[in-house]
Amino acid sequence: MNSNEKELPVAANRFARASFVDADAAPEAQQRQRWVLRLLLAQDGSTTRLCQSIAATPLTLQVRQQTVTASVPECVRAVLPGERFIYRITSLAARGEIMMDNLVYVALDGLSEPLRDGLDSGAIPIGPLLESLWVRRKPLPADVAAVLTGQLWEEVGLPDAAAARAYTIATPAGNLFVIAETYRRGMRMNFDGPSAQRSGDLG
Repeated sequence: MNSNEKELPVAANRFARASFVDADAAPEAQQRQRWVLRLLLAQDGSTTRLCQSIAATPLTLQVRQQTVTASVPECVRAVLPGERFIYRITSLAARGEIMMDNLVYVALDGLSEPLRDGLDSGAIPIGPLLESLWVRRKPLPADVAAVLTGQLWEEVGLPDAAAARAYTIATPAGNLFVIAETYRRGMRMNFDGPSAQRSGDLG
C-alpha cells in the first residue's frame, strides 16, 4: 500500500452477486425484470436511499478500495477539475445479496472538509454525504461509461452492461464526482422474492 492509500474497514460478511436479469427465468419473468431495471436506471435521486427503500433493512457498505491518486482515465480528467482524485470502489448489500457495485472518482479540488472527512471514514455512502448540497446528475456518453464500468468489473467481476450506467455529479462548486454503477439481482429482493440463485459470485 503506497503513501496515498488509506486502509479502510471492509464488511466481514460475504454476499452473493448475480446479474440483474435471471437468464434461467421464464421469458415473462425476464420481461418484468427488465421493466424494473429500466425504472432503476432512469431514476435521478440517491441510489443509497433507493437501496434502503427496497431492502427495508440496514445496508452494509463494503469499501473494496479507496486511494488518492493522480492517475485517472482521460475521460475522467476531461470532466473533473484538478490533478488529485479519490478513487473508490464500493458495494451496497443487504439480506445476503449485493444490490449494487459502484466506482467513484472524486475531485479533491473544491471538495469541502465535511465531504472529505465523510469519504475518509469509509463508513458512509456517497448519497447521504450529498444530502446537504444542491446536486445535479448528468449521464456520461456510452463510450465513457464503457471505460468506467469496465474498470469497475475488473475489480468486482460479473460484467452486466444492461444494468450499468455512468454519470457526473455537479455541485455548486462544479463537477466533483464521476460515478459508474451496476445494479445487481439484490435490487429485486422485494420485487420477486430472494434470489433463487445463491451460488453466484461472492465478494
